[in-house]
Amino acid sequence: MIRFIWRNWWRNKERFILLVVGALVISSGLTYLIGLSETNKGTIVDELQQRWSASYDIVVRPQGSRTITEEVNLLEPNYLSGLSGGISIEQYEKIKAMSDIEVAAPIAMIGYADYPVKLTEFELEKEGIYRVHQEVINGNGIKELSSSSNNYYAFGDWDILQENLSIEVRSNNYLGHKLDYLFVMRSMLLAGIDPEQEAKLVGLDKSIIIGDEPISAIRIKVAGVSDLTEESQQLLEQVAQNIENETGLLTDITLGSSPQPTLTHVPAVTNQEELGWFQQPWVKIGSSMTIFKEAKIGLLGLIVSVIAVAIVYVWASGLVSLLARRKEFALLLAVGWRPNQLSRLLFLESSILGVFVAIISWMMLGFVYVSGEATLSPIRFLLTGLFGFMVYLLGAVIPALLVRTISPYETMRTGEISNTSKRLLKTRGLSSMAFNHFIGKWKRSLLSIIAISLPTSLLGLFLYITIRLKGVMYTTWLGQYVALEVGPVHYAAMIVTLLIAILTTAEIMWQNIAERQQEIALLKAVGWKNRNVRFLILTEGMFSGLFAAIIGLTLTFGMMWGLYRQFPTEELLFILSTGIVPILIGLVGTIIPAERAVRISPNQGMGGNFSNRKAVERRMKWVLITALLLLAGGFIYTVIQVVA
Repeated sequence: MIRFIWRNWWRNKERFILLVVGALVISSGLTYLIGLSETNKGTIVDELQQRWSASYDIVVRPQGSRTITEEVNLLEPNYLSGLSGGISIEQYEKIKAMSDIEVAAPIAMIGYADYPVKLTEFELEKEGIYRVHQEVINGNGIKELSSSSNNYYAFGDWDILQENLSIEVRSNNYLGHKLDYLFVMRSMLLAGIDPEQEAKLVGLDKSIIIGDEPISAIRIKVAGVSDLTEESQQLLEQVAQNIENETGLLTDITLGSSPQPTLTHVPAVTNQEELGWFQQPWVKIGSSMTIFKEAKIGLLGLIVSVIAVAIVYVWASGLVSLLARRKEFALLLAVGWRPNQLSRLLFLESSILGVFVAIISWMMLGFVYVSGEATLSPIRFLLTGLFGFMVYLLGAVIPALLVRTISPYETMRTGEISNTSKRLLKTRGLSSMAFNHFIGKWKRSLLSIIAISLPTSLLGLFLYITIRLKGVMYTTWLGQYVALEVGPVHYAAMIVTLLIAILTTAEIMWQNIAERQQEIALLKAVGWKNRNVRFLILTEGMFSGLFAAIIGLTLTFGMMWGLYRQFPTEELLFILSTGIVPILIGLVGTIIPAERAVRISPNQGMGGNFSNRKAVERRMKWVLITALLLLAGGFIYTVIQVVA
């Protein structure tokens, strides 16, 4: 059977080249996405944990301390300093006694204390009244605000000073003691931590500042939460809910939060003019978890998409091969072959290609591993190649079942699986003629549409997730670093799936041209120009892309609704514009088949032949044998290096 398979591939050299190119694209895509995506995912998680890891997981606050900005998960800077009690010692003890609480650290805002800051020392030589003029300038990011004050200090004989100083100055200004140095007054917010220890230090338990509820907030460290994972998030949510149910206090999960520069507008108030917009470093709650979840969704979806599109490609390739060899298979049945032998033949062809893909994938991973650019476990190394093999094995299932429906009498007729041809429009020009051809081969056209629509739907979803992530990643200081770790894998997946879609379209259109060789030869015999033939084929590809765009965008909006329960109204036009991509893919996939159709001459309509010289075939065999030996040697070396 292997010799039979080889001769079939050699008779159809162009299709064989497409098969090899498709196998290389699939192996490269699976290697990068499955074999190396774990390294990328690990990098994202590590950076998310290292760049913003809080000392506590949950903060507990009193009722009434929540502001309107928290509806969009934004906490104002230094939000704890604005709290003045509200949590009792009893509530604190109840929280401290809960299970899963590792640390419950309270904080109580005591108040502001003034203190002087010494500036410059000096010696006064002459008696008199000295005035110290103080001007304070504060900048709010928009303009500078200044305030000034005067203080008077006496130096020398006090009686003389009293006689010579005006009553107005004596009554409106403080006459201080001898001035030995300049100083300014500053204030500091004092906060007590750990009531038991603070009672010994500052007497917090006897304080009358706040009364029976001295604690402003409690910072919680939950036991068992060490990594940024979905399980950790679920545990934190459960602990936070328990605290709210048992104490009636408010909770915020701060693990995975990040600073976020936020524009704030200050309008005109009473006699003060409008300050306008200025930037403040607020806190975005849960930004790391949002990045983690949506990056995981995007990566997993793209891996599934690549595998699905690869299976569709192998399926389409097998069906095209089945259609092209339908008479050949009927002849084999007529001379004594059994249907199960034909099925085994197709499975063997796919298995050979699957082994080729697996070896290429293993070699690529091995070279990356040996170069020291990534760490890789032997199990993941093995599974990557097996995925490629399984893609080709699964892609052969449908063709292997359909080949059993062929009857020996089909050697005497031509046509496709269906005996009928669909004509929805009356042919009045090239466009309607192309559309009728497209509908007439609706089964294979459907494969092309599926192959293009799947990556289109993921492209729209990926762009939407990217927009959502930018809402978090590019407006938080954390995301400005890890954003670069998310994009390359997703774009690589898009390139792989779109390349596979192009190959699928090219395979199908190639078979269409082969079956319509007599028709195209007749059209050229009656006067059709090359540009007319080219436009006809390209228009069929455009119809494939157009229908794929409709289905792909429908799937995109469906997945968006399933994931986020919302319709992307703000990004609607941008996402709809991605419908141009499948149309371009359909056109690109038909370029080579269109050029093949252009090269058909009128006299070729009387039959088709293969021109294979033995010398060329012999050289081709040696090239393939040499390539296989090199692949085997490289594979063995790679396996030894990975296992070692």
